This record gives sequence, C-alpha cells and structure tokens, in this order.
Amino acid sequence: MSQGNPHDRYFKATFSDPRVAAEALRRRLPPEIAERIDWSRLERMPAEFVGEDLTGRHADLVFKAPLAGHDAYIFVLYEHQSSSDGMMPLRAYIYIARIWQRWWRENPGARKMPAIIPVVLYHGARPWSGPTTLRALIDLPPPLLDALARHLPDFELVLDDLSRATDADIERSTRFTLATLALLVLKNGAVLPDPLTERLMGHLAAALGDESGQAAVERALRYVYTVTDIDAARIRAKVARSAPGDRLREVIMTTAEQLRAEGFERGIERGIEKGIEKGIEKGIEQGIEKGQAQGRIAMLLRLLTLKFGEVPPEVRARIERADVPALDRWAERVLTAPDMAAAID
Repeated sequence: MSQGNPHDRYFKATFSDPRVAAEALRRRLPPEIAERIDWSRLERMPAEFVGEDLTGRHADLVFKAPLAGHDAYIFVLYEHQSSSDGMMPLRAYIYIARIWQRWWRENPGARKMPAIIPVVLYHGARPWSGPTTLRALIDLPPPLLDALARHLPDFELVLDDLSRATDADIERSTRFTLATLALLVLKNGAVLPDPLTERLMGHLAAALGDESGQAAVERALRYVYTVTDIDAARIRAKVARSAPGDRLREVIMTTAEQLRAEGFERGIERGIEKGIEKGIEKGIEQGIEKGQAQGRIAMLLRLLTLKFGEVPPEVRARIERADVPALDRWAERVLTAPDMAAAID
C-alpha cells in the first residue's frame, strides 16, 4: 500500500494509538485470548523492530502486549481493496517469519519464540471471500493435506470484516469512543455516498470529549471528505441541520474550509509541476532540434567550402537561420549544383 493512499493514511494515523488499536483488536480476538491480554500495556513496535522491508505496505502495524504473563505480538494487516486478497495467508506467513527472525537475532540463545497473532482488518466494498488459512493455499487434494497436516505449516487469520458488520454491531463491541468512530468511518466512508449520517454525527460529537478527540474528529472528517463526493453546500446544510453542538459545527466547517484551501493549493502545485514537465519536454525537444540543425549547418558549410570556396557572410547568415528540412535539401543540391547560389536557391 502507498503512503499517499487516504485509506492507509487514516488507518495508520488512527490505529497507531494503542487505545484505539486495543479496542478494535479486542472485539475480534477469541474471548479466552482477549481476556488474558493486558491491554493497558499494549504498545506499538517501532519501525526499527519491524524492519524497513517488512511489508512494502506502510499501513500494516505490529503491537506487543503481555499474554498471560508472556510477551506476545499482534500483527495487524490492513486491507481495503474492493476485493479480498487471495494470498493474504501467505503474506502473513512471510511477515510472521520475518518478525521471528528479527526477534531471534535480538534474543540469541532463546529456546522459545513469542506468539504472533495475525489480524486482518478489512473494509472492502464486498465481503471477504478469500482464504483465511495457510493450508487453503497448498496445492494438494484434501486427503493428502490431511496426511501431511503434521508436517505442513498452517494457521488461521483473525479476520475483522467490517463489510459484514452493522453499525450497531460495531457500537456494541467497542467501549472506547475513538475506536467506535474509527471503525464506523472505515466501514462507511468509502462505501456510502454520504457517510455523515446523524448516527456518525453523534459519535463525532462524543469523540470531542476525549483529550485527543479533536484531532481524531479532524482525521475522520478529512478521510470522509477525501473518499466521498460531498460538496461544501451539502456539508453546510447537513451541519446546520444535524450536527449536535456548536463545537462540532465549528470543527466540521473549519476542516472543510482547510481541505478546500489545501485542494486549491494542491491544484496550483499540480498545474505548476505539469507546466514544468511540459517545459522540460519542450526544452529537450528544442535542444535536440537545435543540435541537429547545428550539425547540418556545419556539414553544409564544409561541403560548400570544399566545392565552391569561401562562403560569403550573407550566405552563411541565411544558412544559419534555415530549418532542418531546408538544410537537408541544400546539402543534397551541393553535389550537382553548378555554383553556390544554385545550391541554396
């Protein structure tokens, strides 16, 4: 995933907060596991631990937390494509192996490795239809897979498919306002023509009560504005009609105006960049043409001098002003012309 992708940017900025990540993860992990994780000590692992080349998808995150007194890692793979990734279990397997490899280098002499739980957060337009186990990717008939089961690697992804969840499901399964808001925005932001429903307005207003709530609301609004086609007039009308509270109205309108201004500035920048690119291309073309003309001028002057003697200044000036087709035509005439005037007539 590209860093410039609005889905990736929103996911990483939002779920890098361990409080939001903890609530989102707790709702889909098996209850017997979730209740034994010390969520208060969930921490995001730094990029140095994960490694620069781990995923090539900068939105994927790794967290660490105590699980029944043991260090465990939770690897969150974020998927927002319109269709599910059929090789997701293999991707997860490769990433898990790399995390273990890194951990092993940093813990020489260790005899056991930490658990790594792979979680996929998905919010595509259609429900997830791809495999969730590594076994499903192995090209063998079921009887042979069963016979080799003890000798083949396998695991099952913890899949949080937001496309299958209702808004009420998300509200019931999360207790932290910022997590509820983030999941609802991801679920509806890229699917609904206008995700700024009264329901979401209520969560936006509630989020402002958190110490980092205004930043969370602004992020959510930026994401919604970026992935939907809500014009300023509709935003103003909706805010006037259904935004609960003056503070939320102010944040919504301020963010909308900032995005409008940024969009205008980005448009100017893109126009300048495009103009520069065209200018460079035109300059290169002109440079090539000029270089070709200079070579032809030098060759024509040499041919004229060899056949007819010194080239007069007025003839030289005419040659130097000529275009490439004329220079080619005159060079061909030198061979048969009786004099210099006939050659360049």
